[in-house]
Order: sequence, then C-alpha cells, then structure tokens
Amino acid sequence: MKPALVLLLLGLSVFFAACAGSAPSPPTADVASAPDPLPSAPPEANRLAPGYLPTPFSAAELRATLTHGAFRKFRNETADSVRLQTMTFLDGNKNGAIVEAIVADENDQELRRVTSSPTSSETFQGHASYEELLSSVRHERVRVIAGDFDCWVYTTIDLAGADVEASFALDLPGPPILMVTTKDGQPVARVELIDYGPR
Repeated sequence: MKPALVLLLLGLSVFFAACAGSAPSPPTADVASAPDPLPSAPPEANRLAPGYLPTPFSAAELRATLTHGAFRKFRNETADSVRLQTMTFLDGNKNGAIVEAIVADENDQELRRVTSSPTSSETFQGHASYEELLSSVRHERVRVIAGDFDCWVYTTIDLAGADVEASFALDLPGPPILMVTTKDGQPVARVELIDYGPR
C-alpha cells in the first residue's frame, strides 16, 4: 500500500497501513460460506508492473463506481479506541475525484474532516498494488457488518512488520471492506465496512 492512501482515505490513523509484502502466517478473514469457483487471481490486465500482483480493480472499474456521492463508512477498532470513518467521493476535475473523509467517535459525533486534492482512478488503483514475492491473493467470501461479499483477499506485511489482510469486495470497487492487522499474533487494528452507497 502506498503511504499517500493513508492520508487520502483516512488522513487519520491506521486505515491503510499495509505496504507491499506477505505475512508468513497471515490472519484469516471472517468466512461466511464457501464461494462459487472464480479465477485464482484478479485479471492479468490489472497488473501495473512486473513483480507486482494484479490489483483487485482496474482504473476504469474504480472510475465507474466511485462517482459523485458514493461513500464507504467503516468501523475502525484499535486497542485504544473505536472510530467511525466515512469516505465520500465528490466531483473533481481532469486530475480526478476529491475525497471527503470524516472521522467520528463511536457515537457518530464528528471529530474531524479532511478533504483531499483531486486524485486519479489510476492512483487509486496503484494503492492496491502489492509486491508479488512478498504477497499473496486468494478468493474468499467475507462477512462484515455491511453484509457478505465475495472478495479478493490480499495478505501482506506493513512497514512496522505487522501482518495485514485486506479484503476487496468484487462487486464493490474501492477500498477494502475489511482490513485486519495483527503483530506477533496479537490484534492491532480492524477496519470493517458498516455502510456504503449508492446501492
């Protein structure tokens, strides 16, 4: 994961703290049921560079989905706090979309708001480009508060040496619907989709 995404999509905490790499013993996503058979990896056309896994979505898929008013709301739980974080995509310009990120407490009382500069769909796509030798991807059905989703689940390791598992819903292009971070077998953070739109 690229550090810019931390500022853009959360501007805040550990939301996208993953960086390309693979955990020796990655945590397991919440499995709802066995998925229907799918290819073993995202489309080869989504590979941005040699040595990196294909990304879960193309820039075109992201551009078509993350239109004005589209939003994702997450519950971000760490050992110290619970925060609600909402990303809303706004009209931008030729350089891309603008993202408004709102952080609230557990009672949904706003704490802060950050608005990004215009960001292209190609840049968003690059945020999910993981180094192939240090990462892995599999298909799995994942259950979060917002529902059950067929996902591409990437396992990696972040800059702090923590194991990270990021689940991207196949029919919901955008940020992962679930990101679980552990270190030395202990939970560090869990970011889980609780609402989204438009439907």
